[in-house]
Amino acid sequence: MEKQLDNKISSSTKWSFVGEVIAKLITPVTSMVLARVLTPDAFGIIAAINMIISFADIFKDAGFQKYLIQHNFRSKKDLYSMANVAFISNIFLSLIIVGIIFIFREQIATLVGCQGLGNVISIASIQIFLTSISSIQTSLYRKNFEFKKLFYFRIVTAFIPLIITVPVAYITRSYWALIIGNLSSALTNSILLTIFSEWKPSFYFSFSLLREMFSFGIWNFGENIAIWLTSWIDTMLIGNTFSQYYLGIYKNSLNLVNSCMALITASIIPVLYSAFSSIQNDEQEFKKVYFYYQKIIAFVLFPIGILIFSFKDMITLILLGSQWREASDIIGIWGLMCSISIVFNHINGEVYRAKGRADIAFIYQVIHLCFLIPTCLLSIKFGFWTLVYARSLIKIQGILTGFVFMNFFFKIRYIEMFNAIKKPAILAIVFALITSVFSKLSNDLLIEMVTCIGLCSVYLILLKMFFTEDWKNIVQFIRGGKKK
Repeated sequence: MEKQLDNKISSSTKWSFVGEVIAKLITPVTSMVLARVLTPDAFGIIAAINMIISFADIFKDAGFQKYLIQHNFRSKKDLYSMANVAFISNIFLSLIIVGIIFIFREQIATLVGCQGLGNVISIASIQIFLTSISSIQTSLYRKNFEFKKLFYFRIVTAFIPLIITVPVAYITRSYWALIIGNLSSALTNSILLTIFSEWKPSFYFSFSLLREMFSFGIWNFGENIAIWLTSWIDTMLIGNTFSQYYLGIYKNSLNLVNSCMALITASIIPVLYSAFSSIQNDEQEFKKVYFYYQKIIAFVLFPIGILIFSFKDMITLILLGSQWREASDIIGIWGLMCSISIVFNHINGEVYRAKGRADIAFIYQVIHLCFLIPTCLLSIKFGFWTLVYARSLIKIQGILTGFVFMNFFFKIRYIEMFNAIKKPAILAIVFALITSVFSKLSNDLLIEMVTCIGLCSVYLILLKMFFTEDWKNIVQFIRGGKKK
């Protein structure tokens, strides 16, 4: 790994990782309080609203952020000109989208299973406009590996739910607390990113530059539509088939697990996309970076998935409370499958995009949807829990398809992938066997907590004893130093 790129990735990952750790430590605290104040129905309504907002965000951005990060510009002037075009386009599109949501708010509410909540959805959609203000600034920070600045902004906005959402929840006892908290976070983030950004928006616009970006972003746009369907098809089905209670149980469980996983993915993935883009034409260096970080992620995520699956009841009780007991099985199976899927699939997605092959990323998502949609439609006929397990296990198909794509399009062989994660996989199997024995010793909450902490210590000891060099690399990775 070249020294300059090595330092950039390591330093950026450190700040991104620390920011996500602090933010994700705050999130469970907030969730623990909100889950005891609000009912699952309230979280079900917010899940439906977030589904709408995330869909609208696809049209608002149109792949502009990824273009700015991936493209190599001749000068800073060219970069800033393109940023202005992207910014104005984002603002314009967001206003149109918010207007459409406002006009058809009642129809949209009925479509997502929230009849009579059209006004709520229209107010929540203001978040789309607020995020459009800051999205281009974020992409420029990431392009320049300025993750230290993003770290400070992340910390400030992470505290917003704690200081605004929780007090409002105690006062209103309704979903309005979550809506107000989300709007406050988006507004704060937009203000901070704009004030401290070297680039400031101007009124420059060029249709030729817009066409250039759009021609690049069309595949990203298609991919994002497919990703949205992948992420929300189950939510749509549950919202229209079962009650808001089950939608809240389901989506809040997934969000809890995803937040845990995001301690790793949200800190590394943005950095890797920037890094992959900068070395996209150096095949040897590209593979070295890919396999190095895949191994580190595997060493960290495999045991996390095992612990979530084995101690799902304890995790649910601590983080959500007794009224969420039904969520434990969802948390367990989703946590296990996510830990495996992220190691193989999430990094692959950044490879497709960094190589300028968003068409491959789109095709991958379409193939996955061809399996996912029939699986969800068929399984939901047999009940809520059949859908839960089928939706989690279908991730295996995504992993297998990823193997084929990486081999065929990028000449990253199966044997190379398995060699990269061979050590973490062996250690994970040993750890799973140990955990399966000790996790069933007692149903007492305190004993389970002590056991879980003890098992974490056992894993670290085994890692340091038998994979010393990898242990050193992980420590250096966390510290933000250079690879050994």
